[in-house]
Amino acid sequence: MSRPFVPCFSIESRFSRILTLLVVCACSFMFADFSVAAEAMDAKEIKKLKKSYGKAIQGQENDSAIDIIRQISAYGTSDALETVYDLGYANGSVPSVYDVICEELSMMTSIVEHITERYDKIDSKGDFRERVYMTDILAYPTNKRGELNDKKVSLQKQLKRLEESGPRPGSDPSIPDRMKAEIDRLQKQIDRLKGQQNDEALKLMILFLEDKSAFVQGAAVEAFRKSQSGVSVEPLIKLLEKLVKKRKDVLYHQVRDALWELTGQDFELVEEWYSWWEPRQDSFDPMDESHEGKTGVKRKRRGNDPEFWGVPVESKNIVFVIDTSGSMKYVHKDDIPGLARGDGSDSGQGSGGGQMTADQQRLARFWTRMEMAKRELRKVLRKMSKDAAFNCVRFDTTVSKFKKKATPASNGNKKAAIKWVDGLKHNGNTNTMDSLIEAFMQDARTNTIFILSDGLPSVDGKANDPTQPILDKVFELNRFRKIKIHCFGFHPFTQGGQQMPALTEANSWLRKLAESTGGTYTDMKVDPKLNPDNPGE
Repeated sequence: MSRPFVPCFSIESRFSRILTLLVVCACSFMFADFSVAAEAMDAKEIKKLKKSYGKAIQGQENDSAIDIIRQISAYGTSDALETVYDLGYANGSVPSVYDVICEELSMMTSIVEHITERYDKIDSKGDFRERVYMTDILAYPTNKRGELNDKKVSLQKQLKRLEESGPRPGSDPSIPDRMKAEIDRLQKQIDRLKGQQNDEALKLMILFLEDKSAFVQGAAVEAFRKSQSGVSVEPLIKLLEKLVKKRKDVLYHQVRDALWELTGQDFELVEEWYSWWEPRQDSFDPMDESHEGKTGVKRKRRGNDPEFWGVPVESKNIVFVIDTSGSMKYVHKDDIPGLARGDGSDSGQGSGGGQMTADQQRLARFWTRMEMAKRELRKVLRKMSKDAAFNCVRFDTTVSKFKKKATPASNGNKKAAIKWVDGLKHNGNTNTMDSLIEAFMQDARTNTIFILSDGLPSVDGKANDPTQPILDKVFELNRFRKIKIHCFGFHPFTQGGQQMPALTEANSWLRKLAESTGGTYTDMKVDPKLNPDNPGE
């Protein structure tokens, strides 16, 4: 019977194997030591860069700060991730720098895992700000994807119109091909942003819709709206189901607005939402949809919320900010006979005017910018529901307010506020910066600001203040609250159609302020149907 084959190694071969094993082990230890040493060196460099970042921010060297963030991120280590994360949270109040921080963090391979661990550690009932910061990071690539898709859709529409109408005589014949190439380029960018990590980030953000803080929930809703992702729809419907049982504050309307933009639907009943969604949930992609919600068509008005110059006051925690500077005395209805100087105070005696009758003087006072503002504010205060809280801030050279803090909209408080409004006088300059700071400091629950003004910021009245520092301050105060500022300016054309440059400039600034917070801008116009005997209040 034959024996099984047993390999036989010589002493030399055994020694060779042992020696090889020892060399491998030694190399492994050397490599491990080298890795540890390299990580230590990286950590040292990252620490230096962190200090440099602080100096750059302090010196307002924003480009340098951005470059430093990119340098730290390039290390790709857990230390680099934690450093950039901490810098963004503690010292990321400059808009351009914060944007780059969120971008760099969103591209790091372990960011979803890092945020998951951080979210589990922090108290969901505690400070909400870090959790809002997390949504900004997670949402960055998906928001970018939605932004690129909007550009692509816009180009596709332009190309379609061009193909249907044909090229204009003498136009560049290569334009359609260039547009097609740009559409393809945008699509490739969109496809690159559809990675697994970004899908995981969206799924993680569903947790933030269930947060205890309305500010965190609102940030997540806004992120889902911008993402244009089908993953967003069902979680938003579920959140809406919870909110319909509570008082309908800004968050309720945010959710419905997000669903409107994603789906083109705006059902009143949650049951209608589920019936509509169930047969579509497996194939629905908002990016492929073409509906009114995506084309900028406003959805129908909901409920009976009061309005301020046509804008629904959907907030239950609002601050009204009113300009009472000297220019608010000007008459906005400038076609009243006998009116010369445009402020209603000359009684027609100024150059170019004639003697005004008592009725004409009364009409001129009725249409001063100041009275227009006061009239609209009184109207909205009367209609505010008792479950709301509000405050009013006035500003010229100085700033003052109706109450120290936001106050419930009881009948007594509303009457007192209307009396306060009646006493407002026009005087002084335009201290916009301090008025906005005051509005943000009113109450931790404030979620909406309405500001009405007729001029560019100017504290001293001699020169206009630069507006970028105001926008930067608003970003700093609003980074984690995401309060929408709705702005109101006076229509910049005379009754005869002549443009008023000062108002045009002021309105351009107000529009920029509104857009920076996701708010709206509204032109206030003279309504010919209104007069002192029919004030519309």
